[in-house]
Amino acid sequence: MNRRAVKALTHETFLTVTKGAAVLAAHADGTVRILRAPGMPKPELRPVITVQLPMWPGLGGCVAFAPVVDPSAPPDVAASVSGGGSTAVFVSPSRDGAPAMKGASLSVPGGLKSTAVGWDAGGTRVAVAYDGGGVMVWSRASGNQA
Repeated sequence: MNRRAVKALTHETFLTVTKGAAVLAAHADGTVRILRAPGMPKPELRPVITVQLPMWPGLGGCVAFAPVVDPSAPPDVAASVSGGGSTAVFVSPSRDGAPAMKGASLSVPGGLKSTAVGWDAGGTRVAVAYDGGGVMVWSRASGNQA
């Protein structure tokens, strides 16, 4: 797989950091880019923020963007992290050059590898699929895994 291949992609109608429409892209090398997307339906994409996800496990990692509920807040990203097969929720930076901040660790049972992640429509829960066919759900409100 190409290290610059896009693994996750989403469009938001407004983010404060882009002062308008935005495209969020996560690449196979763990780079996340937030791009200004004016001029829909054929936007001229311009990078606003580029950040490397910490502890990215390499080409086999999985990633998903939370739906933006508050456009003034930086987007959340759920992504695989290296070591023990866990997944973490990161907050994207609000300015270029700043690091992504880890908000929560989601331990996959038995150290299995996470294979897919997805958010609910309200951005409050993350489902994590892992090797062996298991799925766990993390709730932002309680911080609990089920």
